[in-house]
Amino acid sequence: MSETLVTVQDTFDQWALEGQDARMEQGHWPTASQLIKCLDIKPGQWVLDIGCGNGYVIQWASEQVGSQGRAVGIDISPTMAAHAKLKLKETTNTSIMVADVQNMPFAPESFHHVVSVECLYYTSDVLSALQKIEFIMASGGQLAVMVDFYKDNPYCATWPELLGLPMAAYSEAEYRDLFEAAGFSQVETKRLYNPTPVDASSFTPGWGFNSVSDVEHFRQQVGSLAILGRKP
Repeated sequence: MSETLVTVQDTFDQWALEGQDARMEQGHWPTASQLIKCLDIKPGQWVLDIGCGNGYVIQWASEQVGSQGRAVGIDISPTMAAHAKLKLKETTNTSIMVADVQNMPFAPESFHHVVSVECLYYTSDVLSALQKIEFIMASGGQLAVMVDFYKDNPYCATWPELLGLPMAAYSEAEYRDLFEAAGFSQVETKRLYNPTPVDASSFTPGWGFNSVSDVEHFRQQVGSLAILGRKP
């Protein structure tokens, strides 16, 4: 494993130990729930979540695919994966494994749908990652990616320095180009807005947000970036 991947893995292991996985679920779900509803998931299909964290998207997907389908999650962090397995212990149609997007152990055309929430920008080569995703998807399958870290978000420029992690920054237009270069068609982008009110009493400046109004501006006017594509 490369030094970069080890650093990302160690960071997410520590976050999981600190309970950050549950806080990430709470923070991302208002927009991630909009993203996954863009997927036309049918009973019996196979769905993959790349960077699955504690498994909250897999939990939802397992209900959509039913007993004849499969919802699979991968995460580079063994601790995150362990938390996901615990969350999903009562399910019979889910699988969680430790892997990264550049080294996925799946055959061609394994999945009808792939989703990735706040993960893709940690890979060193986003185009290569998208090509690998396209390789394991069935014809007609859908890919849905969500990122808060992108060039058009004025609040995220300092995140790599604050996290101490390499992060690949692309604009909305550049993400569309990357999807098309990787072989996806019907590529579209949209912004996903978070309707959750900001709790001013618990707000602490940081992460590019200097005031409650900054957070409200991001949630209501900037938004999370969704990129959607289909394998021809």
